[in-house]
Amino acid sequence: MGSIIVPGRGYFRRSTKTFTFDGSAGKGAVGTFTVFTVTGEVLVVALIPYCSTNIGVDAGAGVASMQLGVANATTLFIATTQADTIDASEFWVSNTPTANGIAVPAGLQNIAITQDIQGEVTSTDVQLVNAGVIRFDIYWLPLSSDGNVVAA
Repeated sequence: MGSIIVPGRGYFRRSTKTFTFDGSAGKGAVGTFTVFTVTGEVLVVALIPYCSTNIGVDAGAGVASMQLGVANATTLFIATTQADTIDASEFWVSNTPTANGIAVPAGLQNIAITQDIQGEVTSTDVQLVNAGVIRFDIYWLPLSSDGNVVAA
C-alpha cells in the first residue's frame, strides 16, 4: 500500500486486489465476491478495474452478468454487465468495457462508503463466471479515525 499527499486533504492510499474467477463460491458462482474489506468511513478517490485475462462463462443457456458496488447498493460503482463482454486489456468501468485510455467515470470516483466493496454474479440460469482475471486498484482517503481499505 502506497501513499500520495493531496494538498489540503492529507495522504491518499492505494490498495490492489487481483481477482481470479474459477466458478467456485465467492469466485464466480452466482452470488457475491468481496474485493476490498472496508473499516470505518472512507472516500474512494478512484476505483479502476482492469481485466488482464478474458472473463469466461460456463456453457449454460443463460447469461451471466456481473456488477460492482457495496452490500446495500450492488451497482454503486458499475452497473450490471454481461460477464463475457469483459475482455483482456479492457478497463471494466461501465457496462460497456473499453480498452486503451479512459476518463474515470463519476461512478468510480469521489464516493464515500462504509461497507465492503463487492462484486455480484447474477445469471438467468445459474451460469458461472469460471475464467478470467481482473485487477482492482483503489485510491482512497480515510474519513474516520478507523477508516481503512484492504484487499479481501
